[in-house]
Amino acid sequence: SAPTPAAVSGAYFFVSSSAPSSTTCQTTPSGTCVTDGGGNHGNNERCVIQVLQSTTLMAVQFVTEESYDNLTIAGTNYSGAVSPNGVAVVGGTTIEWASDTSVTMAGFTLCAQGTVSAAAYFIVTASTPNATSTCFTTSSGACITDGPGAHSVNETCSFMVLRNTSIYSAEFDTEEAYDILTVNGVGYSGLIGPNGVNVVAGESISWSSDFSVVNQGFTVCMGTGAPTVSPTSGSPTSAALPGALFHVSFAAPSSTTCYTTSSGTCVTDGTNDHGNNERCSIQVLQRVTLRVVQFVTEESYDNFTIAGTNYSGLVIPSSLIVEADTVMIWASDTSVTMAGFTICATATPTTTAPTNAPGSSGSSESDSSSDAGTTAVIVVVVVLVLVALGVGGMFYVKRRKSSAEQDANPYGRRQASTVPNPTYEVAVSASSSA
Repeated sequence: SAPTPAAVSGAYFFVSSSAPSSTTCQTTPSGTCVTDGGGNHGNNERCVIQVLQSTTLMAVQFVTEESYDNLTIAGTNYSGAVSPNGVAVVGGTTIEWASDTSVTMAGFTLCAQGTVSAAAYFIVTASTPNATSTCFTTSSGACITDGPGAHSVNETCSFMVLRNTSIYSAEFDTEEAYDILTVNGVGYSGLIGPNGVNVVAGESISWSSDFSVVNQGFTVCMGTGAPTVSPTSGSPTSAALPGALFHVSFAAPSSTTCYTTSSGTCVTDGTNDHGNNERCSIQVLQRVTLRVVQFVTEESYDNFTIAGTNYSGLVIPSSLIVEADTVMIWASDTSVTMAGFTICATATPTTTAPTNAPGSSGSSESDSSSDAGTTAVIVVVVVLVLVALGVGGMFYVKRRKSSAEQDANPYGRRQASTVPNPTYEVAVSASSSA
């Protein structure tokens, strides 16, 4: 197997041999972490890792088959639930990795203590053409990004997820179908990035741009809302207000390109005409009904996107219900500016239709049963009254025909009734009592 490239300056680890591939084991671009890669390790892997300077190991991931897939440090084997977290090593120590012929698991990622936040959700495992600035993490490892401003051509990056989480796009603007962020095997491009997507520890997220057209790129963070950071150009904006319905999680070219008003119940691109090349991500924090105060954009070119549907020109539906955690996106093109948008909302909790208690009114079935019962009681009462008065003879109940039935059957032939609610009368054929 071919040795990996030489160690970078300041690195803590160097992979001196790696099989069956030179990328079976690899260090992060800064050399502060070493890993068997994203996803599960393979069978029959063999790696030798050199510790370049003294440190204490931090096992940000360690899941192997107990007793069979081993990481060996200074003659001690670690596997299963026993990780080398907190083990002190000195420069010149050799770490060896060996997996057997069956059963693969998430594997290992070891970092030099203090180089990765204990609260980190992501680390960069590959970054080209620049190892430290093409892609990197921010907010103590809670976000991954291609950096401020436009990305470059021919970029490739890989990120490892360190713990289970959901992710959202604080910024996402790439050339559709060509500059792609891949999560869970799904490629995201254009203006719609991953939002509400669940990722698991050990999973790899990758980024690649092609040889032409550069846009603002991406910033993807853990959770469902924006991190609390200071507003800067091309960065996530400050945290949402308490009780707000909207939060602008990203705005470019300025943090005030889009902003909320009225205590976070409205969002706008400002009082004057919008600018060119604007990009905003707006998080809906509660289930809401929209109210359009102003909407004037260049049709088909300056778009406001809600749940995957683009709105432009003068048309955006008022009274549209939008679910919590939806990300609305504003994007203007390179020419023609108009009045833009101001959209407000009211909170709209999900309601459950009331149901009638058994035996209560409000049901046509129960009303019908009640009417039938009343009719029966009336018939019985009339009969009893006639008996009490001493009227003899024959009592019988017959249905009174409607005028429509009389016309349709003037000769009294027996037919199936089509009358939904027939009426009844009591007929009495009586003779005086002896």
